[in-house]
Amino acid sequence: MATTQFNLGIIGCGFIAEQQARALSMVPEIRIVGLAARRPESTANFKDKMGLKDCRCFQDYRDLLEMKDLDFVSISAPNCMHREMLCAAAEAGKHVLCEKPLANNIEDVDVMIQVMEQRNLKFSVYHEAAFYPENLFIRELLDSESPAP
Repeated sequence: MATTQFNLGIIGCGFIAEQQARALSMVPEIRIVGLAARRPESTANFKDKMGLKDCRCFQDYRDLLEMKDLDFVSISAPNCMHREMLCAAAEAGKHVLCEKPLANNIEDVDVMIQVMEQRNLKFSVYHEAAFYPENLFIRELLDSESPAP
């Protein structure tokens, strides 16, 4: 049985993007095929550090979104850019994983949900900190507390 391959593009090449790329690269069905960051040295360093030999690099995320073989993107850029980038990804027909917080206000979130639903695309928000040991411990403490009378 053939395994489906999903091609990923990453927008933003900072620390958070590295953490996500390390996790996503452990999924055999995901292949990182493109990177976008304003500074060429950022994508070059990221590509080298992650061992992404065949990965294409762009200074403008819109050029990344034009890749025909791209299935979805991970947005790890500054929060103020999430709405613009997600909407551009939707216009390009790409599914989206987005770093938290999704947006800086509820109006932007509403627009982002609407544009993805209109195009029948999927998106999700990264919440990797929810599984940090200290956060799991706090969750256990909260769950073990008896409700107030």
